Amino acid sequence: MQKLILPLLLVFTFVTQSKAQQRLFDQTVQLKTCNISIEANPFIATTVVEMEFYNPKDQEVEGLHTFQLNRGQVITDFQLELNGKYREGSIEEQWKARQAYSSIVGKRIDPAILQMNGHNNYRLNIYPIAAKSSRKIKFTITQMMVEENLKLSYTLPLDIKSITENFSLDIKISKPASIPYANTGLLENQLFSMHNDEATLWQHKNDVILNKPISFSISQFANKPQFCISNKNGINNFIMRFYPDVTRYYQSKTKTINVYWDVSLSGKERNLSKELDFFEKYIVENDINKTTIFLFNHQLQGLIVFNKGKDNFSSIRNFLLTYKYAGATELGILDFSNVLADAVLLFSDGVNTIGNAKPKLGAVPVNFITSAYYYYNSYNNYYRYNDNDFKNMVGNTGGSVIRLYYNSVASAVKRIDTAENFLFKYNSGNIHINESFPVKLGGSVLLSGTINQADNLELLYGNNSLINKSENYFIPVNESCDETTYKKMKMLKAYDSLLYDNYNHYWNWQNMIVFGLTERVVTPQTSFLVLERIEDYIKYKIAPPKELETKCAEMNYVYKSEYKIQALKSFTEQDALESVVKDYNKRISWWSKTETPIDLNRVVPDKQPVDVAATTNTVSGKVAGVNVQNNFALGQATDIKEVVVTSAFGIRRAARSTSSSVQNLTTEQVNIIRQVNVNDALAGKIAGAQVRSQSIAKLGAESTIRLRGENGLGIGSGALYVLDGTFMPSSADINPDNIEDYTILQGPAAAALFGPDGSNGAIVMTSKKAKRTYPSYVWTEYKLSSCKDEDYVQEMKTTEDYELWETFRELEKQNKLDVGFYFEMANFFFEKGKTEKAQELMYDAIELSRGRNEGLILAAYMYEKWKWFDKAITVYKGMLSQNENNLKVKRDLALAYFQNKNLEAAVKTYYSIITATDEYNNYGNVKENALAEMNAILALYKNEFNISYINQNLIRLIPVDLKITVESNYEYTRKVQFVEPDNTKCNALTPNTVNKGRYSGNDNYNYSLSEYTVKDALTGKYKVKVDAYNNYSSTAQVPTFIRVVTFKNFQKENMEMEVKIFDLDNQYGVVELDEVSW
Repeated sequence: MQKLILPLLLVFTFVTQSKAQQRLFDQTVQLKTCNISIEANPFIATTVVEMEFYNPKDQEVEGLHTFQLNRGQVITDFQLELNGKYREGSIEEQWKARQAYSSIVGKRIDPAILQMNGHNNYRLNIYPIAAKSSRKIKFTITQMMVEENLKLSYTLPLDIKSITENFSLDIKISKPASIPYANTGLLENQLFSMHNDEATLWQHKNDVILNKPISFSISQFANKPQFCISNKNGINNFIMRFYPDVTRYYQSKTKTINVYWDVSLSGKERNLSKELDFFEKYIVENDINKTTIFLFNHQLQGLIVFNKGKDNFSSIRNFLLTYKYAGATELGILDFSNVLADAVLLFSDGVNTIGNAKPKLGAVPVNFITSAYYYYNSYNNYYRYNDNDFKNMVGNTGGSVIRLYYNSVASAVKRIDTAENFLFKYNSGNIHINESFPVKLGGSVLLSGTINQADNLELLYGNNSLINKSENYFIPVNESCDETTYKKMKMLKAYDSLLYDNYNHYWNWQNMIVFGLTERVVTPQTSFLVLERIEDYIKYKIAPPKELETKCAEMNYVYKSEYKIQALKSFTEQDALESVVKDYNKRISWWSKTETPIDLNRVVPDKQPVDVAATTNTVSGKVAGVNVQNNFALGQATDIKEVVVTSAFGIRRAARSTSSSVQNLTTEQVNIIRQVNVNDALAGKIAGAQVRSQSIAKLGAESTIRLRGENGLGIGSGALYVLDGTFMPSSADINPDNIEDYTILQGPAAAALFGPDGSNGAIVMTSKKAKRTYPSYVWTEYKLSSCKDEDYVQEMKTTEDYELWETFRELEKQNKLDVGFYFEMANFFFEKGKTEKAQELMYDAIELSRGRNEGLILAAYMYEKWKWFDKAITVYKGMLSQNENNLKVKRDLALAYFQNKNLEAAVKTYYSIITATDEYNNYGNVKENALAEMNAILALYKNEFNISYINQNLIRLIPVDLKITVESNYEYTRKVQFVEPDNTKCNALTPNTVNKGRYSGNDNYNYSLSEYTVKDALTGKYKVKVDAYNNYSSTAQVPTFIRVVTFKNFQKENMEMEVKIFDLDNQYGVVELDEVSW
């Protein structure tokens, strides 16, 4: 018994100690001492905070202290006390600092880390703090003095809940414009002293709770500019703060105006009545004599001239209220640069749905008026209009942005009576200013730059329309402040711009790291780290502090942050190629274990120069090769077949014209009286059919149905049941409630489709699914080809040609904001040969997509399906003008060029993909595919155009029988799988099959594309499947489409390419999209 108790006791002790040990990390410790010293001038303030943390526990702990700073306050130094002396912190990449800190804590050796933990939130960890002992740290905060309402202010937030035993504060302010005064907080009721142009305040307290801010202000004088001028290497740098003697707004006078009225489809969502009320009141209030109204959407639609004395505004109102709002919005077509009117009024929701260009501004005030108020978010179907986009449309013209949703018409009209002044430009022969002009006014203005010699600086105020005023300031060259003030000002302005002007700054990690390492500041990507042992600086490749550089050099370790900066900045095309070649070599190894991998540095033997003909936008004539569009062939080999671009629109067609042997019934016709059996449900509803009940001797057996046909009644074993393309052994397991419709085929018609099994007729049934009116919530596996069209598509298909547009207009009333409706109708009219209507509806679909990538990509997919490749290329280029790093869209562009026979452009686009920087490796599959597809072109056509810019080692053929890629108009596809003819599955879980099939892609969310390749394909059908979760989606959302690109005989002379797109809207389950025959 004692032997049993002892091990149990040891286990209990070990678990208890382990739990106790875990609780010692991230412990909030007591702030014992806090010393704060602040040095400020009219431009910047530097704060040094020294803290001593005390551990009251009986065991050592890892100390944790979190705190918050204000915007613009930057941590520029950090130190940890080691053996009675402070050691300077090293600034490192955040992940690297965390890794080193965590590893060393595990060894119980002294480290400390100070890092940003979200916007303006900071986290300090120190390890260890011994039991009943304390540790000291020191950090520095640098900031600009904050200007507001003719005063400069400083505020340091403090929020420490426990009592601090000792607190001291020392404030020194040089050259203040007036005596500083304390604000509410720790300094409340304290007075500053002035001596020799320096204001001071000193404070010492015991047992204080530091839960209030340290805050003070300095009153400024509007007529007294302040200068900071420093000299370094003969260059005079200056900073200047002043208060312009000019009002921000001034009264404008207008008599003639140009109005630009957005008549795109989204106009239906604007409050047109309120906008027209504003329009009319503006004309009346300003006594406007002449108004020219331009109507526009994706192009100018026409103009109306309104003269106040002759015309009645009610006619304008009625016209604009009843106008047919349609099409997309392209604001870039508007040109205000040559407008001769006194002002421009632009009425729109401000959303560019085609391109991203803004109106061209000129010397006339532009006023943007909108009644829109909501925004679109893919998670909650809500639109938001970008305030910066609104302001950019007004620019520096002096006009205003008017949001009618938030303002009454009367107040809005009053606001637009004024125009805005800017600090528009400057004149001086010896002064250069760093800031970009024009500068927005409001409070003081801060300018910086260089000055060759003392000179006069003329500042001009106004806007594009006119200059209202000028001011002159004489800037001396006598040195009045130290060099660090100027350097810190530049750093702080750059920091604020990097962190706040760039919405995606967390993704712009490279610039953030370079900035943090260069300036030695804490950023979201850089942290301060202090280590105790020299060996740890070496082991984790941390730049040592200056005090350890000599010792590190003696140990043959020389590392500085500059080395890392140089490495980050010197990312070259070669680096990008090496990354993609690494993945491509895996493909080569899969293709053949004996094949030599690509070596970018291998010397390629010189070849005779190729006589390249002048390159045009397309390649024509006969050349070897690939199936491209319009029977276009290259070289002197075989003719090329056409690229096939198809769609899953209407895969299941509406009922065809029927003969007497075919009958169609809907579920509503069948289930007039609910039955539990299909045969009983059909009783009495099919001409020439009998439903026979079984005898009592067979009680419980199902009824049978006999169809009149070639064999006549009573002969044979009964009709064949077919459900969603599958033969059913009987009707017993078929629930009539789950059936969408029935097609009854009598003997000859059934036998023609199903052979001998259908000789007694067939009852063909389709399950309820894949319709907006019947969203499925049961996870199943099915073929997309078994799904029914949307109700509105079915109705259009059963409509005579001469009634199509009227029927569409009626359906539009029910689906007016349904994005998918317009895409499908565009495709429907195209297939009917009505291309003008198709294009009109495509613009409507693009407009309702709100310029989102998913809608633009879908539009481009459909343009390619229609073989309007130029339009698809234009869409892709427009998207890339907004984000040139979207490599998936670049690959789409390359494929569009290829289908359009512009092979040289396709190759250049592919090459730009494989040489692009991919910081987070989001596009690994795209880059690998780009290299493979570029090789497919170069292998056949490389003598047709100049490819001297391409490393010849990249040209490596690994031909395969089949190459299939799957991608979506959204950023992801879910769980793509390829099923080989013998039912072997190839997917992320089983990327290599016994049939030598290879999968590359991500299992759940693939932000690039999925690919299947097989070197020697099996005879049969290869199935493409995806997981779909689109059973419920808002009509405001762009429908999900999948594009499948299939290459047969890839990189071979007889290569064929086929492109298909499939609509996954309202699908739920494992959906079989396509079958590829080999």
